[in-house]
Amino acid sequence: MKCSAEATKILVAAASLEENQVESACNAWIERLREGTEVPEPKIARQVLDELRKHRHMGALKRLADNLLRLGSREDVVHRHYSQALIESGELIAAIAVLQGLIRSVALGGSELKEAQGLLGRAYKQIYIDACGSKLGMAEDALEAAIAAYRQVFDRDPTQIWHGVNLVALLARAERDGVEIADFPRKDSILEGLRREVEQRWLAGTLEAWDYASAAELSLARGDLPGVQRWLQEYLSAADVDAFKIAGTLRQFTEVWRLRADEGEAGAVIAVLRAALLRNRSGTLSLTPQQVQRTAEADMVSFERFSEIREFRRTGGCERR
Repeated sequence: MKCSAEATKILVAAASLEENQVESACNAWIERLREGTEVPEPKIARQVLDELRKHRHMGALKRLADNLLRLGSREDVVHRHYSQALIESGELIAAIAVLQGLIRSVALGGSELKEAQGLLGRAYKQIYIDACGSKLGMAEDALEAAIAAYRQVFDRDPTQIWHGVNLVALLARAERDGVEIADFPRKDSILEGLRREVEQRWLAGTLEAWDYASAAELSLARGDLPGVQRWLQEYLSAADVDAFKIAGTLRQFTEVWRLRADEGEAGAVIAVLRAALLRNRSGTLSLTPQQVQRTAEADMVSFERFSEIREFRRTGGCERR
């Protein structure tokens, strides 16, 4: 089954900055589907939803996924994208409910189970971050729930870099915030295992954008700022990097690790990520005048003064990480 004309229009519109065009294309496809007798094939639904997420059209993503579900789609990927859009719009409790239902129904060991567990961790993580240290409500319980969600995947498969890195980041945050986590896993051993996994993928040439971002975060966890900058250079140069990924990395560094743009070399990392997001056609930010100035001054070449990137590429760089 090929993409319908309406679905193709969504793919084209998603790459534009015209939200009205995206909304119009989504509405047209929804109306076409309502007139028909079948929901779109999973591959087509995934392609359209992926493209909306890639370019951060979260309102359109939420509404389209919601309508696909109401029209009878039972695909795990549609539920997953719906929960992602709910998280991005701040509807965290609703997202958790959708994800818990998805986790109960999805096949054990399937890729969508790993994605759903990761998003469940993301939702609980955001609840804790938004609480800003409050002792009320579900804040500290949410941190423990986020750690448990990432850990469930990582304990089954220690090659899952994204889940492992989030586990490390949240364990580090718990330490800094003085939050005791029951059955606390050893962060240092997790770090070493992840470092080896990244190194093996680097040597095999199989690293993707998210892997580079995770490698940068691992360097941050070890206090290796030059390593952070080297890996981010690779990340922002990766063929599959996009606005959604950059925004997620920026959020992780500022909200979980609490890096600030006015903190010297660490601040340069934030400024460069902001600049990269703004250079991306789908990137949007809300900045103060001072942040605008620092972001405008940031450029990828600013990493050159911290590391020998040409040597890094030539030698593989594994021994320096």
